[in-house]
Amino acid sequence: MRRTTNGAPRVSYEIFQAKADLADLVATFAITSDERRLPDQMKLFTPDAHVEIWMGENLAFDISGTEKMLEIFTAFTADVKRLFHMNGQQIFTVNGDTATGIVYCEAKLISGESNAETITVSSIRYDDTYVLRDGRWLIATRISHFSINDTRPLAT
Repeated sequence: MRRTTNGAPRVSYEIFQAKADLADLVATFAITSDERRLPDQMKLFTPDAHVEIWMGENLAFDISGTEKMLEIFTAFTADVKRLFHMNGQQIFTVNGDTATGIVYCEAKLISGESNAETITVSSIRYDDTYVLRDGRWLIATRISHFSINDTRPLAT
């Protein structure tokens, strides 16, 4: 393996490009959430994708396939009026046409009536596996860890 002058391994252009594409993928997931484009969001997953959603130590959802995922995500956000997702640190490891990733996200969801809105702020870690299909990276597995969920009245 070729190394830089300080001894670190060189990153090939292909791996650099794959990591940029994966960063775009997870950003697009957040944007399609906020814009309520859930059918478009499903196109970011393999059709047989597996998603687990953990609320602390409790498994809240264990979902297989994008059809079921769309149904559950739609129901989960039905009473949410506004959403905002902000991705933070992310690390991707690319191995040919597969990759793994750890992505941190903070999500804010506003629900309730205008005179009594609540905000839920969630700190989330996604443990992902990705596959490259037909030149596009897709999420094959996503384990979502909601480590902090804080719901309170929204200040006006």
